Amino acid sequence: APKEIAYFVAPVVAGGPPNGAYSSASFVPERKEIWYSDSDRGLYVLRVTNGAWGGTVVAPATAPRPVKPPVAAPPPAPGQLPATGLPWGLPVVALLLLTAVVGARRTRRT
Repeated sequence: APKEIAYFVAPVVAGGPPNGAYSSASFVPERKEIWYSDSDRGLYVLRVTNGAWGGTVVAPATAPRPVKPPVAAPPPAPGQLPATGLPWGLPVVALLLLTAVVGARRTRRT
């Protein structure tokens, strides 16, 4: 028997897309939080207050662990460019597809 205990209205951007929660909500009962993501605005972390969850809201018992900085890539060998992680095939295919779409549109207009 679901029961409404609280509500949240996400901020609306004038002229922007409508709000939409496109993921299943994740509940974190020990923190009295609800997590969900929006397709345009990212992650929302909602903390239920004013006893709506059934008690008072308390801070988490432990502090979050610090995030380790990423490890730097090794320097390239002399005379070589550094690796970017992006294969050459992907940009070439994207360029070919874009050229085909533009060419098809020009053909239709004439």
